[in-house]
Parts: sequence; C-alpha cells; structure tokens
Amino acid sequence: RLLPAAATGQGVITYLSLFTGPGTAAKSDPPRELHLILVDNGRSRILADSSHREVLDCIRCGACLNVCPAYREIGGKGYGSVYSGPIGAVLTPLLWPGERTSLLPWISTLCGACVDSCPVKIPLPSLLVRLRRREVEAGRTPRAERIGFSLSGLVMARPRLYRIASRLLRLFLRLGGDSLLRGMGPAARLLRVGSADRSRRPSREGATLEKR
Repeated sequence: RLLPAAATGQGVITYLSLFTGPGTAAKSDPPRELHLILVDNGRSRILADSSHREVLDCIRCGACLNVCPAYREIGGKGYGSVYSGPIGAVLTPLLWPGERTSLLPWISTLCGACVDSCPVKIPLPSLLVRLRRREVEAGRTPRAERIGFSLSGLVMARPRLYRIASRLLRLFLRLGGDSLLRGMGPAARLLRVGSADRSRRPSREGATLEKR
C-alpha cells in the first residue's frame, strides 16, 4: 500500500492498493487466480447524470483536502462519510441523497483552491453549486433560511423598498437594536464578527454611495 505524496501528510489518509495479478510458475507458491469484484454502489447512476459525472474522475490523491479551508477547520469526521473534503461534499450526496447529506454541499467557500490543486481538474466549485441548487429545489434547506432569502429577494428586486429597509435598519441599529439581536443565535454570531472587524474598517466619509 502507498500513501500518495499529494495527500495531507498525515499518517493515514488516502491509500492505493497495487494488484499484480496471478503469479508465474517461477515464483514459489504463486496465486493461481485473481478475482476482482467491482462494487457499483450507485456510481452508474452518477455516470448517467451528465451534470455531475465528472466527480468520478477522482483518483483519490487527497490534494483537494490539503488546500481546502473548510476541511482544515472541521477535519474529515465532519463530513460523516469515508469521503471527506471538497470531493466528499460532492460525492457523498450523490451516492446517498437525502436529508442526512443535504448540508454537505454547503461546506465550502467556493474559493477554487481545490480545482487548482486537482491533477485531473475536476470542477468541484461548479459541481457544488449545482448540488446546492438541487437541494434548494428539493426543499431540503432550513425553513428560516428559505424565508430569509425570499424576503431579501423581494426587497432587493424593488429599489424603493430596498432604500426604505436600509434606512430603517440603520435607525434600528443606532437605537440599540444590535444589543437586542446579540442574544438571537446566528444574528448574535454575525454581530460579534462585525464588532471584531470594526477596528480594521476605514472610517466612512460623507454621504453614502446611495445618497450621492
């Protein structure tokens, strides 16, 4: 067994098995037959899907894991499958579609580092976006998220409504609304990130771009 040089450098990651076939008479006690069993496990279904079949080009070198910022943060076990990293976020939902794997395509920043490092140039970000679209169309996204995106789309499609909402939000925050939101789960985390980054922002000068 070999550990590919392009893998993560850990003790255990992606292994290759080399099969030499039946031995020859020159060898002592050679195996007389070699039986190779190929387990389909849903791969024929993926091959028939023209929008995702490129994922089957993977040679399991592990190069995409090495450069993925999401994988570096959560590790392999966060993917809940033997296939981890960007390639796992694509392959696992295709092999086992459903609620259990519906969130995997979202574990990516779509930065494209995986494509740059992939020796066979699998377009993983494009495949992830297609899978995300499929999950949204199947209704396998959180209800609060669906409502939030629907409302934001409604507002952004109407410039006048967008300007009114922006002004109301600014007024709400000036009146101490951020203190109210700090105890509301995801909103609280978002505000904490914004507060931590405030010292690095350039100071705002004059009127906003919208008003100018």
